[in-house]
Amino acid sequence: MQQRTCTYEDCTNVHRAKGYCTKHYFRWRKHGDPSIVKTTAHVWPDEIHQDGDCMIWAHNIDSHGYGRVTINSKQRLAHRYAWEQASGQSSKGLLVDHACHNRTCVNPRHLRVATKQQNNSNRRGATKESTTGVRNVYPSRNKFCVMIRKDGVLKTYGTYSTIEEASQVAEETRAKLFGDFSGRG
Repeated sequence: MQQRTCTYEDCTNVHRAKGYCTKHYFRWRKHGDPSIVKTTAHVWPDEIHQDGDCMIWAHNIDSHGYGRVTINSKQRLAHRYAWEQASGQSSKGLLVDHACHNRTCVNPRHLRVATKQQNNSNRRGATKESTTGVRNVYPSRNKFCVMIRKDGVLKTYGTYSTIEEASQVAEETRAKLFGDFSGRG
Protein backbone atom coordinates (compact mmCIF):
# COMPACT_ATOMS: atom_id res chain seq x y z
CA MET A 1 0.00 0.00 0.00
CA GLN A 2 1.38 3.37 -1.01
CA GLN A 3 1.54 6.20 1.58
CA ARG A 4 -0.39 9.38 0.87
CA THR A 5 1.72 12.46 0.21
CA CYS A 6 1.18 16.13 0.87
CA THR A 7 -1.10 17.86 -1.62
CA TYR A 8 0.88 21.11 -1.49
CA GLU A 9 2.57 21.95 -4.80
CA ASP A 10 5.83 19.96 -5.35
CA CYS A 11 5.86 18.60 -1.75
CA THR A 12 6.55 14.88 -1.44
CA ASN A 13 6.39 14.62 2.36
CA VAL A 14 4.06 12.11 4.01
CA HIS A 15 0.45 13.23 4.52
CA ARG A 16 -0.49 14.23 8.10
CA ALA A 17 -3.87 15.93 8.05
CA LYS A 18 -6.21 17.95 5.82
CA GLY A 19 -4.18 16.79 2.81
CA TYR A 20 -0.93 18.35 4.04
CA CYS A 21 2.35 17.15 5.54
CA THR A 22 3.24 18.30 9.07
CA LYS A 23 4.99 21.49 7.91
CA HIS A 24 2.26 22.64 5.56
CA TYR A 25 -0.53 21.55 7.95
CA PHE A 26 0.85 23.72 10.78
CA ARG A 27 1.31 26.66 8.43
CA TRP A 28 -2.31 26.23 7.32
CA ARG A 29 -3.50 25.99 10.96
CA LYS A 30 -1.56 29.07 12.07
CA HIS A 31 -2.05 31.35 9.05
CA GLY A 32 -4.95 29.81 7.13
CA ASP A 33 -2.60 29.28 4.17
CA PRO A 34 0.06 26.52 3.88
CA SER A 35 2.37 28.77 1.85
CA ILE A 36 2.81 31.53 4.48
CA VAL A 37 6.15 31.55 6.27
CA LYS A 38 6.87 34.37 8.72
CA THR A 39 10.50 35.33 8.58
CA THR A 40 12.53 36.64 11.50
CA ALA A 41 12.99 40.03 9.83
CA HIS A 42 9.20 40.38 9.68
CA VAL A 43 8.41 39.07 13.19
CA TRP A 44 11.14 40.58 15.39
CA PRO A 45 10.59 44.36 15.15
CA ASP A 46 6.78 44.21 15.14
CA GLU A 47 6.42 42.14 18.30
CA ILE A 48 8.28 44.32 20.84
CA HIS A 49 6.92 47.14 22.99
CA GLN A 50 8.55 49.31 25.65
CA ASP A 51 7.80 49.00 29.36
CA GLY A 52 10.15 51.42 31.10
CA ASP A 53 13.67 50.34 30.08
CA CYS A 54 12.50 46.82 29.22
CA MET A 55 11.83 45.79 25.64
CA ILE A 56 8.96 43.32 25.98
CA TRP A 57 8.61 40.36 23.62
CA ALA A 58 4.86 40.02 23.17
CA HIS A 59 4.49 37.53 20.33
CA ASN A 60 4.96 33.94 21.54
CA ILE A 61 5.39 33.25 25.27
CA ASP A 62 6.10 29.72 26.54
CA SER A 63 4.60 28.08 29.64
CA HIS A 64 7.52 29.37 31.77
CA GLY A 65 6.93 32.98 30.76
CA TYR A 66 9.86 33.32 28.32
CA GLY A 67 9.52 34.78 24.83
CA ARG A 68 10.04 32.39 21.91
CA VAL A 69 11.12 33.26 18.39
CA THR A 70 11.44 31.07 15.30
CA ILE A 71 14.81 31.33 13.57
CA ASN A 72 15.45 29.18 10.50
CA SER A 73 12.42 27.02 11.36
CA LYS A 74 13.68 26.34 14.91
CA GLN A 75 12.21 27.66 18.15
CA ARG A 76 14.64 29.73 20.26
CA LEU A 77 14.36 31.71 23.47
CA ALA A 78 13.91 35.34 22.37
CA HIS A 79 16.19 36.78 25.08
CA ARG A 80 19.04 34.40 24.15
CA TYR A 81 18.67 35.34 20.49
CA ALA A 82 18.64 39.07 21.36
CA TRP A 83 21.80 38.70 23.47
CA GLU A 84 23.57 36.75 20.69
CA GLN A 85 22.66 39.35 18.07
CA ALA A 86 23.84 42.24 20.26
CA SER A 87 27.05 40.62 21.52
CA GLY A 88 28.03 38.76 18.35
CA GLN A 89 28.73 35.67 20.48
CA SER A 90 27.02 32.31 20.73
CA SER A 91 25.20 31.53 23.97
CA LYS A 92 25.58 27.78 23.43
CA GLY A 93 26.39 26.11 26.74
CA LEU A 94 25.75 29.33 28.69
CA LEU A 95 22.76 30.83 30.46
CA VAL A 96 21.54 34.31 29.58
CA ASP A 97 20.25 35.99 32.73
CA HIS A 98 17.71 38.81 33.00
CA ALA A 99 19.22 41.46 35.31
CA CYS A 100 15.78 43.15 35.24
CA HIS A 101 13.97 39.97 36.36
CA ASN A 102 11.50 40.30 33.49
CA ARG A 103 11.38 37.02 31.54
CA THR A 104 9.82 38.65 28.48
CA CYS A 105 12.48 41.39 28.23
CA VAL A 106 14.77 41.24 25.18
CA ASN A 107 16.73 44.44 25.87
CA PRO A 108 20.40 43.41 25.44
CA ARG A 109 21.42 45.92 28.15
CA HIS A 110 19.33 43.90 30.64
CA LEU A 111 20.85 40.57 29.62
CA ARG A 112 24.13 38.98 30.74
CA VAL A 113 25.88 35.64 30.62
CA ALA A 114 25.64 33.69 33.88
CA THR A 115 26.56 30.35 35.34
CA LYS A 116 23.69 28.14 36.51
CA GLN A 117 24.52 29.04 40.12
CA GLN A 118 24.55 32.78 39.36
CA ASN A 119 21.26 32.51 37.47
CA ASN A 120 19.65 30.64 40.37
CA SER A 121 20.94 33.21 42.87
CA ASN A 122 19.49 36.12 40.91
CA ARG A 123 15.87 35.63 41.96
CA ARG A 124 13.34 38.40 42.00
CA GLY A 125 11.89 37.55 45.41
CA ALA A 126 10.60 34.90 47.74
CA THR A 127 9.15 31.68 46.35
CA LYS A 128 5.40 31.17 46.46
CA GLU A 129 5.96 28.58 49.22
CA SER A 130 7.53 31.20 51.52
CA THR A 131 5.55 31.64 54.73
CA THR A 132 7.06 35.08 55.44
CA GLY A 133 6.92 36.46 51.92
CA VAL A 134 10.58 37.52 52.27
CA ARG A 135 13.40 35.69 50.53
CA ASN A 136 15.73 33.72 52.85
CA VAL A 137 13.70 34.66 55.96
CA TYR A 138 11.93 31.89 57.90
CA PRO A 139 9.75 31.94 61.02
CA SER A 140 11.48 30.61 64.13
CA ARG A 141 9.21 30.48 67.17
CA ASN A 142 8.25 34.17 67.63
CA LYS A 143 11.24 35.47 65.67
CA PHE A 144 12.67 35.38 62.15
CA CYS A 145 15.71 33.39 61.04
CA VAL A 146 17.92 34.23 58.01
CA MET A 147 19.19 31.18 56.08
CA ILE A 148 20.98 31.25 52.72
CA ARG A 149 22.30 28.40 50.58
CA LYS A 150 25.56 28.82 48.69
CA ASP A 151 27.55 26.09 46.95
CA GLY A 152 25.07 23.53 48.26
CA VAL A 153 25.60 24.51 51.91
CA LEU A 154 22.78 26.08 53.93
CA LYS A 155 24.03 28.54 56.54
CA THR A 156 22.18 30.49 59.21
CA TYR A 157 22.89 34.21 59.55
CA GLY A 158 21.07 34.94 62.78
CA THR A 159 17.63 35.20 64.34
CA TYR A 160 15.89 38.58 64.57
CA SER A 161 12.95 40.06 66.43
CA THR A 162 11.31 41.72 63.41
CA ILE A 163 10.82 40.65 59.83
CA GLU A 164 12.17 44.03 58.66
CA GLU A 165 15.46 43.47 60.50
CA ALA A 166 15.75 39.90 59.16
CA SER A 167 14.94 41.11 55.64
CA GLN A 168 17.69 43.75 55.83
CA VAL A 169 20.27 41.18 57.00
CA ALA A 170 19.20 38.71 54.28
CA GLU A 171 19.57 41.35 51.56
CA GLU A 172 23.00 42.52 52.80
CA THR A 173 24.26 38.95 53.17
CA ARG A 174 23.09 37.98 49.66
CA ALA A 175 24.89 41.05 48.27
CA LYS A 176 28.15 39.92 49.95
CA LEU A 177 27.74 36.29 48.86
CA PHE A 178 26.47 36.76 45.30
CA GLY A 179 27.45 40.30 44.24
CA ASP A 180 25.60 41.45 41.11
CA PHE A 181 23.63 38.20 41.11
CA SER A 182 22.13 38.67 44.59
CA GLY A 183 18.61 39.25 43.26
CA ARG A 184 15.79 40.91 45.16
CA GLY A 185 14.20 40.16 48.52
